[in-house]
Amino acid sequence: MRDSPGVDRASLNVITKGGIGDDAFGDPDRPLLTRESLFAEVEESLEALGTDYVDLWMYHRDDARIPVERFVDWVNVVVASGKAKRWGVSNWNFDRFKAAHDYAKRKGLVPPSANSPQYSLAAPDGEVWPSTYSISAPENGEEIDWYQDRGVELLCWEVLAKGFMAKPDLYPRHELD
Repeated sequence: MRDSPGVDRASLNVITKGGIGDDAFGDPDRPLLTRESLFAEVEESLEALGTDYVDLWMYHRDDARIPVERFVDWVNVVVASGKAKRWGVSNWNFDRFKAAHDYAKRKGLVPPSANSPQYSLAAPDGEVWPSTYSISAPENGEEIDWYQDRGVELLCWEVLAKGFMAKPDLYPRHELD
């Protein structure tokens, strides 16, 4: 953005993700995220985007080996430094998200303001990608209400179910439930 003089940065809503290092697919055995590696990823992202801050910074995948409190504490340093206006997560299950939200509120910290789960009219049978989370099934209605009641944005992905709804012949009939 620095190289785009005609662009008014204040008119943009810039979102970026990080927190999984070089592992783009959420390998549960990936190297453990550290405070230092997280801060380095934030700096690398800001440099690549050509901006001093983002409007929303998101942990790309959860890592259950790390307590949610640690994630919240780390990212609040990023927010307090002005490098992100707010923060959120992608693919965190409801219990982990709620624990992070509750901890932040209890400690007077900035809580997560967004989650990015998979959501579509076609509910997947299992994980779409390793370490991902879906709220597509009807039984997740209470979770969706919880997010809405607290003003948490759901930035859902794969809403068209990989083209499932658009192409009647995408999958052989015998593979469908």
